[in-house]
Amino acid sequence: MNALYVKALYFHRIGALTLPELYGHLRMICRNATFRQYRLATRHHRERLPDA
Repeated sequence: MNALYVKALYFHRIGALTLPELYGHLRMICRNATFRQYRLATRHHRERLPDA
């Protein structure tokens, strides 16, 4: 899952995906049960990050 996320983000950064296209890819990735479990399991790591 992380590889798919990184690939989509990279493609957006180099201009191969527009922001709406990136959001579309991320929506599909986030529907995956494995990804949702990963996000839930690692939420405490993101809570420590500053808002900026």
